[in-house]
Amino acid sequence: MRLSALALLLWATSALADPGVAPDQVRALSASPEAPRFALDYDLDGWTTARFAALLPILDRPRGDGWFAQLVPQLETDGPIIPYLRWRGRLGAEVGYDLPLDAGLLVLSGGLEHESDHRTVEPGTHLRPLEAPVAVVLNNVLMRVDWLRPIGGGVLASTGIARVHLLTCTTTAPDCPDGTAGSGTAELTGELLWASQAPILSNFGVFGGFAGTLIGEREKSGGEARLDLRLGLRQIGRARGHWQLALWSRHGSPVGVERGIVGDETRAGISLAFAR
Repeated sequence: MRLSALALLLWATSALADPGVAPDQVRALSASPEAPRFALDYDLDGWTTARFAALLPILDRPRGDGWFAQLVPQLETDGPIIPYLRWRGRLGAEVGYDLPLDAGLLVLSGGLEHESDHRTVEPGTHLRPLEAPVAVVLNNVLMRVDWLRPIGGGVLASTGIARVHLLTCTTTAPDCPDGTAGSGTAELTGELLWASQAPILSNFGVFGGFAGTLIGEREKSGGEARLDLRLGLRQIGRARGHWQLALWSRHGSPVGVERGIVGDETRAGISLAFAR
């Protein structure tokens, strides 16, 4: 059992294998708005979102069972055509453990996250970026479980994430002057992703998945429900990163500075991304 579990992890992380099915690369393919990748997303209404996010190792993943630690920085800006009107900054710190099993690779992790969302220019004013009021501040404690199971020439990955919001403002800043309207709220996320080699194109793989999020009602702000979908092609056979071309859609609550302020939305478009 031990040898087969070690062989599974070596298969998932070997530089000779498809990097699109290693644990970190699977996470970069996720439909989640927190997925660690560099991306330019364009939606059908002419709105563009630029995302700069990555996994930065503090303690490298083991080649067997063992501990790892990483930072997860993210900067996201958006706007019509040129993404400059709003920005969303996140920083996470995670510690986890890789546990190879006969049934797949189990990854258990936990950490802390901070998010601050701003308008670059406050509507109706001439405020410079950092003078605009902060509309959303999130501080989270999280627990995360990932299970990767090889299927044929690809992988099926399922993820569960539980967050608790602390010292959080999830409505307009004047409504929570002490910054805590929203503290104690629970957030649950479930993800499913499938990735495999493309049937015809030998240098590309296909992937598809969804991420669903529920956030409980908060003081002075309602709850949130969101479903993100993503389907596309990815470059394979590269040890130092890969390109992605995907179709995406989001249904439900927005993320960023609009959350807790505007109602549900439906967006869809195309994405070009690169991930390490």
